[in-house]
Amino acid sequence: CPCALVLSVPLTYFAAMGAGAKNGVLIKGDDALEKMAHISSVAFDKTGTLTEGVFSVQSIKNLSTSKEHLATIAKSLEAESTHPIATALLALEEGEIKKAEEVTTIKGIGIEGIVDGKRVKVGNSKLMEGLPKIEDKGTLVYVTEEDRLLGVYVISDKIKSQAKSTMAKLKKLGVNKLIILSGDRKEIVEDTREKLEMDEGYGELLPLDKLNMVEKIKKEGTLMYVGDGINDAPTLASADVAIAMGGVGSDSAIEASDSVIMDDDINKIPRAISIAKKTEVIVKENIILSLLVKAIVFILALMGVANMWVAVFADTGVSLLAVANSLRALFYKEK
Repeated sequence: CPCALVLSVPLTYFAAMGAGAKNGVLIKGDDALEKMAHISSVAFDKTGTLTEGVFSVQSIKNLSTSKEHLATIAKSLEAESTHPIATALLALEEGEIKKAEEVTTIKGIGIEGIVDGKRVKVGNSKLMEGLPKIEDKGTLVYVTEEDRLLGVYVISDKIKSQAKSTMAKLKKLGVNKLIILSGDRKEIVEDTREKLEMDEGYGELLPLDKLNMVEKIKKEGTLMYVGDGINDAPTLASADVAIAMGGVGSDSAIEASDSVIMDDDINKIPRAISIAKKTEVIVKENIILSLLVKAIVFILALMGVANMWVAVFADTGVSLLAVANSLRALFYKEK
């Protein structure tokens, strides 16, 4: 009778999902748990994942107009955006918000529209040809009007305090490679990679570039991707295991993921992997226990040694033991 296996194995996964929920990680199914136990690489988006996602304007470069006019254009366009950088520009004291028309998001680059009858754009250095390269460790936001550069905002973001400890825990759990995949400048990505002691960092990636990188990394082993933004949705869907930030994450990113961290604490990523590894051990224990006891009793029965009480133990008794063992997955404690 397969009762022990039929009851205990699904129950172990249900208990593990309950343990994840208690620790602030929503895991959407047993398939995600199985793959989490064998993660070899973890790739992270940078903004809002490794960093706080709370930007502030530090300075203005290459200013060729008044600060008021520059801020008006930036604020008028960014009022239509949900990107974290928009919050920093909207917080500027100078300038006003005007009605922007024909507003379009340029994925991985920025946003454009018409303000006061003129075509304006706000975004990174890929907005147009000939934009100057500026040496600065901050995020550069270019503002153009009719293909003429008006100024560049230098915006900074802060690395999450728990990010470095998270990387160390992932290494201890057997993750071979930690990678950053970001649309931000290569200099900023490299600086973040060094500070967090990660293995690889790739910057200035468009959504399609991220997708191609994920497909390439997947060939080396099971890949987990952690992201938050709307541009991450295709990448999350492509990864073997996808985790979205539930607090700052977009609806599409959350929907495309296998798991959601409810409070954006990336320290819960190693917790989720630990739960998955513990779950795998318990499932194997139940399978071995069930098959081994039944095999022993079967041999004893053929020898004429086993009686009815031994058979009852091999069936109902082992089922109860396996179920009790499965419930251990519910009581996860971080070591």
